[in-house]
Amino acid sequence: MQQVCSEMYADPTCGANVARFAFFNSAARRFYTDWERMPRFAVGALRIEAGKTPTTGSCRT
Repeated sequence: MQQVCSEMYADPTCGANVARFAFFNSAARRFYTDWERMPRFAVGALRIEAGKTPTTGSCRT
């Protein structure tokens, strides 16, 4: 488990961003025991954050 967590923080494309890790790093499938639910959870969390301040654009790419 520690090795997988280390992969998340060592990956320069992810940093400490759990959503990026989940979608862009293959190690995420080993890390999350319920992989099928994880992407839906991550997207839902992003939508909630975006909805808190819809006019600021803080969640835009």
